[in-house]
Amino acid sequence: MNYQTNTRDCQAWKDEGLEMSTTSNEVAKLLDHAIDQMFCHVADPMIGGVIGTVDKMLEADPDFFMAKIFSIGVQGGCCRNSRTIAKLVSELEAVDDSKLNEREKLHRKASIEWATEKKRDACRTWEHILLQYPKDTIAILFSFYGYIITGQSRMLRDSLARTLPYWRESDFHYGYLQGYYAFGLEQSNQFVQAEKAVKKSLEINPDNTWGLHAYSHIFDATCRSQEGVDFLEENDTFLTDDNSLTCHLFWHQTVNLTELGHYDRVLKLYDDKILPTFKQTSNPFNLNDGVQALQRLEFEGVNVGDRWEEVYSVYKTMYNSHELVYDDMHLTAAMIQSKTGRESKSNLFESMEKHLNKSLDTTYGDVCKRIGFPFAKGIAAYCEGNFEEASNLFIPVYKDIWEIGGSKATQDIFNQYVINACVRSPNQFHRRMARSLLHERKLFRPDSLLTDRVLAKLDAHH
Repeated sequence: MNYQTNTRDCQAWKDEGLEMSTTSNEVAKLLDHAIDQMFCHVADPMIGGVIGTVDKMLEADPDFFMAKIFSIGVQGGCCRNSRTIAKLVSELEAVDDSKLNEREKLHRKASIEWATEKKRDACRTWEHILLQYPKDTIAILFSFYGYIITGQSRMLRDSLARTLPYWRESDFHYGYLQGYYAFGLEQSNQFVQAEKAVKKSLEINPDNTWGLHAYSHIFDATCRSQEGVDFLEENDTFLTDDNSLTCHLFWHQTVNLTELGHYDRVLKLYDDKILPTFKQTSNPFNLNDGVQALQRLEFEGVNVGDRWEEVYSVYKTMYNSHELVYDDMHLTAAMIQSKTGRESKSNLFESMEKHLNKSLDTTYGDVCKRIGFPFAKGIAAYCEGNFEEASNLFIPVYKDIWEIGGSKATQDIFNQYVINACVRSPNQFHRRMARSLLHERKLFRPDSLLTDRVLAKLDAHH
């Protein structure tokens, strides 16, 4: 992995208008290295990855403010680290304003908002930082992933459009930012501009897996599934085990192959690549890839055997965490389709309801109450074969499903839940709804083989 060799010391940060309250060149350079690892999606094993890098910063300077900011940004949405985060928040709050510059004060505000589940507020504060400091890579990184988590696809485009003009092509992270920008353009249905940006990104950094990821989204959105398959196969040398995006890129390949009807190849990719990854990492991001791959096959009428048991066996340790509504939707599917998990359905819903009721002023509580909770119940009804009930739960909220977060490609599984429930419901209104939704889908995906198959199924049965 090509990390930059000339990481910035204190003066270099200051020269870019990003002065920090430290005199240690060592920690300034370590912060730059942590940022590199985030952009590259490869943890440096020599230093313990991003978290290890943060630890090294705090060893060198226990009062280094931006190390604590960075740690909260990386871990702040994770309930499993709640004690660590609470301690960091207390330490940030205890720092006297006179010891901080204006940028650091804004970062403190954003970090506390992020750590206390005010994710949309945090994104607004990071955006405030970028309007004044457009080369602040910390604000760029955290706002970008914040927009994905909160479903704000337009901001993925607009934020980078405002920021990129201040960057030089010779700047080390410029190519990576082009990949981010391409993703934002794709999420805003500007496919021609997105393809231009992603080609620029990969020309500068051929091993940039976010660039590969953005291009995979473009192939999916424009129904160029075979091109998507060929593209990932041509670039498989970059899909290494140490890259945190590799599993997700294999998931993108399963989407291409499912669209093309190559179901055996999807199962092989799942068994060989996705399953081993989420069993090793227990990372919800990887687990969600597994759920998505299997559920899309189920929609196609493919029997996936006992694979749901393996997914749930990993997922069941975290069903009380409720970090993201998006994750809870996938957990619901894994639980209900697992024979061992199905009996715990009431426990999951009780836990979700309890958590949202005590956190209504948070992003999770608000989105879960209005959209996530009814949709999760709809997923459960669908997986249990109660298609009319599922349709009744889905229809009032499905147009707002973007608020639970994720990309348009990952959110498409929720569209497919609604369509398949309505197709299989005995209710005449639901079947009309299914046809309308499929016609709508044809507008955005005119060459989708999957859509044509579902339409044919609807015609055959009704």
